[in-house]
This record gives sequence, C-alpha cells and structure tokens, in this order.
Amino acid sequence: ILYWLASAENFPTITIRQIVILVLVVIWGGRLTFNWIRSWKGLNHEDWRYTKFREEKPSLFWFINFTGLQMMPTLIVFLGCVPIYYSIISTSTSFSVYDVIGIIIVLGAIIIETVADEQLRNFLKTMQKGELMTKGIWSVTRHPNYFGEVSFWWGMFFFTIANGISNLWVVVGPIGITILFLIVSIPLMEKRLMKKYPGYNEYKSSVSVFIPWFRRRN
Repeated sequence: ILYWLASAENFPTITIRQIVILVLVVIWGGRLTFNWIRSWKGLNHEDWRYTKFREEKPSLFWFINFTGLQMMPTLIVFLGCVPIYYSIISTSTSFSVYDVIGIIIVLGAIIIETVADEQLRNFLKTMQKGELMTKGIWSVTRHPNYFGEVSFWWGMFFFTIANGISNLWVVVGPIGITILFLIVSIPLMEKRLMKKYPGYNEYKSSVSVFIPWFRRRN
C-alpha cells in the first residue's frame, strides 16, 4: 500500500503515521501467518467446522460452505479493513490521542493473541486426555484469542476516528467482526468444547466467556 502511495502522482511524502499503521498490520498478519504455518497439519487436514456441517447438513453443505464459511467472513473482514484504508490515505502527519489509543489497543491485542496461542501450544504438548487449559490468560477468559482478534479491529478503527468524523460509518467493520465472533464463532466453539471436555461446564461457570475478568467463585 505504501509503495503504491509513494508511486502515485501528486501524493505527498509518506508519513510516520502511515508507516506505524502499516507496521502494526504487518506484525499482526505476520504473527497469524507464522502461527498457521507451524500448526499446519498437511493438505489432508480439514477444519472441524467443515466436517461438522458436512455431517449434520449434507444437502446444504456447499451452500453453507460458500455463504457462511467463505463469503460472509471474507466480506466482514473486508469491511474491517476499510478503516485501515482511510487511515493510510490520510495525509495527516501528527499523532492524536485517538492514534495513541489505537496503537495501545492494537499492540495489546497482538500481545494477548500471542500469549494465548503460546500458552495453549505448550499445554497441548503435555496435556492428558480430557484435560482443559485453565491457566494463564485462559483463567480469565475462555476465548482470549478471539478477544484479541476483535480488539485488533477496534484498535484500527481508532485511527479512523483520528481522521475526523466524515468516515465514521466504517465502524460497521469492527461491529460486524464483533457480532461474527459473539454470535457465530464462540457459540460453535462452546458447543464443541462442551461435548469434548467433561469439565467444561465447571470452567464455563467460573471464567468469563470473552472479556478478560476476575474468575468467579462457585
């Protein structure tokens, strides 16, 4: 994006603000890509969601696959990227309070996702059958990686706020992503975990589902 902007005619010099936004996006995307590469199980591996819908709704699988698993998430992520576009094309050279808030939220989101993934990865190496990950960041939220993912998109939205109120409609992006996780991703995962782990009910009753919070006492 920055190369395109720098090559475009009549476009001013690339600003530090644009570079900061791009670096944050690259760090976030690079972490996701690295995490996917090292956990890749080969071409024959299929995500459990595909298996679930193929077994439960065989006649509707291709429709569900195309609309629900492919098209809808892609469109919502595209909307989530729109704030990044408006932030990148802004010619503002100064950092506002909203920019600082955005940087803090994005970095915090990346850290939360990284810590959650590393803790889970280390746990899976030694876990016993039926054992749940309930320590570390997983002791204050049942889905820390989802919380970090949603927070990243809201952090990017704050860069748009710094540009002014004319493009605030792009809030539909982070709102859509939040709804996707809260209404679709988390309920699907919760249902699967309830079947897979006998102790999940107890864990569920004491740990926040999404936003990290103090553990409840039963």
